[in-house]
Amino acid sequence: MNSNLDTVLSHLPDATQRGNHWLACCPAHDDKQASLSITEGDKGVLLKCFAGCETGAIVRAMGMTLSDLFYSSDRCNAVSRTKRIDATYDYVDHKGTLVYQAVRYVPKSFAMRRPDPMRPGQWLWGMKDVRNVLYRLPAVLKAVAETQRIYLVEGERDVDNLTQLGLCATTNIGGAGKWKSEYTGALRGAHVIVIPDNDAAGEKHLATVGAALRPVVASVKTLRLPNLPPKGDVSDWLASGGTVQELERLADAAPDFVEMAGTEKMASAPVGGVRLVTLADVEQEVVEWLWSGRIPFGAISIFEGNPGEGKSTLALTVASYLSTGRSLPGNNISIAPSDVLLLTPEDRAGVTIRPRLEAAGADLNRIHIPEFDEALSDGTLYKRPPTIPDDLPALRGIIQERGVRLIIVDPLSAVLSGSVDALKDQDVRRALVVLSTLAEEAQCAVLIVRHLTKGGGANAIFRGGGSMGIVGAARSALLVGKDPDNPERRILASVKNNLSKEAASLVFHLEDCGEVARVVWDGESSHSANDVLASFASADNGSMVDEAADFLSDVLSNGPVCVNSILTEAKNAAISETTLNRAKKKLGVVSAKEGMKGPWVWRLPDSAITPSPAPKVVSDTRRESPHTVDSLRKNVTAFDDTVSIPPRDEWIDDSDSNP
Repeated sequence: MNSNLDTVLSHLPDATQRGNHWLACCPAHDDKQASLSITEGDKGVLLKCFAGCETGAIVRAMGMTLSDLFYSSDRCNAVSRTKRIDATYDYVDHKGTLVYQAVRYVPKSFAMRRPDPMRPGQWLWGMKDVRNVLYRLPAVLKAVAETQRIYLVEGERDVDNLTQLGLCATTNIGGAGKWKSEYTGALRGAHVIVIPDNDAAGEKHLATVGAALRPVVASVKTLRLPNLPPKGDVSDWLASGGTVQELERLADAAPDFVEMAGTEKMASAPVGGVRLVTLADVEQEVVEWLWSGRIPFGAISIFEGNPGEGKSTLALTVASYLSTGRSLPGNNISIAPSDVLLLTPEDRAGVTIRPRLEAAGADLNRIHIPEFDEALSDGTLYKRPPTIPDDLPALRGIIQERGVRLIIVDPLSAVLSGSVDALKDQDVRRALVVLSTLAEEAQCAVLIVRHLTKGGGANAIFRGGGSMGIVGAARSALLVGKDPDNPERRILASVKNNLSKEAASLVFHLEDCGEVARVVWDGESSHSANDVLASFASADNGSMVDEAADFLSDVLSNGPVCVNSILTEAKNAAISETTLNRAKKKLGVVSAKEGMKGPWVWRLPDSAITPSPAPKVVSDTRRESPHTVDSLRKNVTAFDDTVSIPPRDEWIDDSDSNP
């Protein structure tokens, strides 16, 4: 470590190392989240406060100056001359395709880069929007399938040294403190030997990894190598004379992993079968998206809509984009081409599914339909689709092996196991928690397609078919429906999003492509999901806009009315402001201001106002009445719950009116 960095760290007693950088609380503001990053660069020490503090303010708070951060010219030139790439480590997927690369420099430092999909042979630096995989993943998956022992260590150099001895070994990018849930899924059913480095970070990493693996692997053991120097690792042990035979003997005798109470930042030991996880010890995770703000990886999402609105076509469009690595509208991320599983028992693969995918430009080699062989009582075999949750354990291996990143369930009601009642909240939640857990383990997106109910009002969150437990289990739900401004177009609008702010509504139309349709994007829309629902035609009462027009005509029939009063009455009548404005436009309602300081009012156009007929007075056998229907209405208007009604002998016959 250089003296400049030593000086900076001496002013930051809480600084902790994270790979090739340090994190500490920023001294320039009241920081409780360790938002200051400290990194050694070519010309000096780099400071970055993620809360926005300027570098000058940070060094002043430490009693330093900006010049204290920079190396002398001699040292700067020396670093510049000597810094070079020492080694690169390729991280590949299950097929051997390069996902990203760890780069080791001299002097010792690390950086991560990934292939640039737009410029073959070029690199993009950093790990943004990249799926995490274990080092030497194909060998790991092979060892899991063949029940071979897998050594889990903290660095790529350690893995390579063990591999040269004929052993299967792996690590995760960044080493200690960087374990993620997708690594756990890749080791399901494995026999794992964890070898920690001889330091506090190694022990903490062992605790994290062991706790994550123990519920899902066949076995997990702890191997602390003897006679290691401080911060020593398996490569140091081998360099000092350790042999593969001795290593395997130690592995045979290694104890099973046990979570120890009292270890720093570790979950407490089980008490009565209950384990407490302190949230201060839980590492915050960044949500990874298949489609920004709409479909997250590792969770359940929903497309819902009425029949014929294009939700199934849209779901297959998402699959086609993912299969080829294309970016969906509004995406600010790039995703490598990935495999998709279709659980779509109601559509025939050759008649409907394949033509739709081809029209959307899918890579059909990456899209799969799982089937099971089922035997009838007479021994005859037939093929059946998977069911949820019964067949999910059998699908887990395929999902991990193929690197599946999207599962489409269309429709959910046709895929639920026979023991699950789609209308019972408890049944649905119990089934979907298994699906949600699988999605989280494999870091794949699950997209459920379902119909809307026929009734239920214009609040989109309550309109999905089946139990409320379905939308409850989803992290994102989106409505597909006709554009209120143009029924030839469709709108995709957010109903629910627990992981980010709601994404903008998108407009698309379905273009004929042979015997099927394909999605053509038309930009964004200001209409919400509730707006789309409000425009749906009502079978009994006409459209919601027509109902709103009737309401508005009635309210304005006696002259101008204050806009605020109209909005209040419309809200009480369950008419949205958007629908009300469309009714206003349909009727040609005039908006005006009464005087300089008066309120804004709405009134019907002159062409819609019909002169009132002369009062109709009908004689009876007793005597005529001077009262008209209008005067009677005024008399019926009550205050303080009292009603003033003329004597019966003053009533009139107004058979053409309906007061």
